[in-house]
Amino acid sequence: MGSVPTDDPIHLLVVSNDQEYTSIVSEELAADAGIGVTTTSTVGDALSTLATDDVDCIVSDHDLPDTDGLAFLQAIRAQSPTLPFILFTSEGSEEIASRAISAGVTDYLVKQRADDEWVRLSSLVVSAVAYARTRSGLVETEARARTLLDAVPDAVAIVRDGRFVHLNAAAVTLLGAEDRTALDGTVAADSFQAGVTSDLLASIQSGSRTLDRVETSMTRAGEESAPVEVTAARIDWDGDPATILICRDATEQRERERESERLQFLLDDMEELADIGGWVLDAETDSVWWSTGARRLHEVDDDSDPTLDDAIGFYHPDDRETMRRAVERCRDFGEAFDVELRFETATGDERWVRARGDAIERDGAIVALRGAVQDVTDRKRRERELERREAFLENVSDLVTVIDGDGRFAYLGSAVTEMLGYEPADMVGEDVLDYVHSDDQGSSSTPSTRR
Repeated sequence: MGSVPTDDPIHLLVVSNDQEYTSIVSEELAADAGIGVTTTSTVGDALSTLATDDVDCIVSDHDLPDTDGLAFLQAIRAQSPTLPFILFTSEGSEEIASRAISAGVTDYLVKQRADDEWVRLSSLVVSAVAYARTRSGLVETEARARTLLDAVPDAVAIVRDGRFVHLNAAAVTLLGAEDRTALDGTVAADSFQAGVTSDLLASIQSGSRTLDRVETSMTRAGEESAPVEVTAARIDWDGDPATILICRDATEQRERERESERLQFLLDDMEELADIGGWVLDAETDSVWWSTGARRLHEVDDDSDPTLDDAIGFYHPDDRETMRRAVERCRDFGEAFDVELRFETATGDERWVRARGDAIERDGAIVALRGAVQDVTDRKRRERELERREAFLENVSDLVTVIDGDGRFAYLGSAVTEMLGYEPADMVGEDVLDYVHSDDQGSSSTPSTRR
């Protein structure tokens, strides 16, 4: 790992709700004598630490209990534009990376669980702190802070004593104003329909409260409203306490949620109509997720959280090994499977099901299995009944035929071969009169006959 002079140590703040991850970070990075690590699980605790401790660098996960890493980054950038901030997340995406860069992230690193992961993270921390320290003599001006806030894609407003003192371009647009001068000095709470009051803003400015992703609506010019998600915290602005409001436009998010609800309703309806359910198996933990339809088919509660062994336990004892081998070959070699097996629900109802599955790969490795299970009991019963009837008819020595409404053969017993010399399969679908002698056809006979 990289190192720093022992007389000038690095104080690193790690913010993550993943206790295993924070423990590893503390052990691996603290092993470098120049790095001291403090860990917190929430942004609220992190802000408290920043208020009392000198921190040289922040390493934050994206998914946090009280907000997300991007909102945390934006709050940090409002009061500490140059404090190194590394977003170290388990799930990366182009959208998150793009927004992080726009918000002024120092670096962005996706967890790879590779041997050199901590070496890379340590190197980033040491390099970022070294760069920041070379610029420590520069005076951070209000103009620079305003420029940084304007680069943030979300709406950001600075409030002091209940009134707007600064709004970035996105906030001005969200509120429908022509420019920020129309909003400077106005009462901030008047722009919110609920959830954000002057008393609350005063409490946040004093440091006694924070606001974590509260959903409300902002009033635009012309009295239109826009759904927003608001995060707020205390900051220093021009040397005095103030409140930073980060307002994320939730219009698209709510539309996505409504669309997701519509799709989920459609999926549940389709699963119920088709007696089918979906499942996903985590290849590493063997935990199983069941859709609503799968839970209905298994006749278990909605909060059921099965393991692979639990799921296989629903199959008939004589069929469990078949199912287990199919899953193992899919997990180990990526072989898809499609089997029909006997099955018993949680209430003891015996059924036949069709189970299908295939592998999900990521970076060349199988990370999960997904598939469907469908109740085929009625079809199996019909097939068995048909097999019994056909077996009976095959053993009858007389010629047995079934003729459909159009006068064509729908079924012929095997005796037709011995009696007429034809194969039953060759006659199915043929006109019956084609096999009746012309003398026996009567007035409705056809000119073509066979003997």
